[in-house]
Amino acid sequence: MLTPATDGRYCGTSLPFSFTNPLAPTPNPAHESDEARVAFWEKQAERLSWGKTWDNAHTFQKPQVIGTDAEGIEEYSVPEIKWFEGGKLNVAYNCVDRHVEAGRGDKVALYFEGEPRRP
Repeated sequence: MLTPATDGRYCGTSLPFSFTNPLAPTPNPAHESDEARVAFWEKQAERLSWGKTWDNAHTFQKPQVIGTDAEGIEEYSVPEIKWFEGGKLNVAYNCVDRHVEAGRGDKVALYFEGEPRRP
C-alpha cells in the first residue's frame, strides 16, 4: 500500500493534488497554472499580519543566454525569483503577539525537550 506524504507525493511520484487530509485530497494549484499557484500563496500570505502589504506577489525572470564559453557551450544568467516584493513582516509579531491579542496568551505554544545530559 502506498502511503501519502504531506507534500502530495506517493513514493516520490508527483500527483495533481496535495494532502491536508489523506482522506480528502486538496487540488494542487501548481498543477493548474502559474496564476493559480501564485493566488494560492497570496491567500496563505493574507493569513499573516503585514506591516506593509506587498506590491507584487511573485516575479520570475528565466535565465537568459549571456554568451558562450571557450568551448562553445552557452552560458546563462542566474534566474531571478521574488515573492511578496515590497512587503514588510514583523516575524515576532506573527509568531507571538497576534496570538496573545487573540486571547491565546495563556496557552503553551511549544513544548521543548532537550537531549539528556551525559554523565
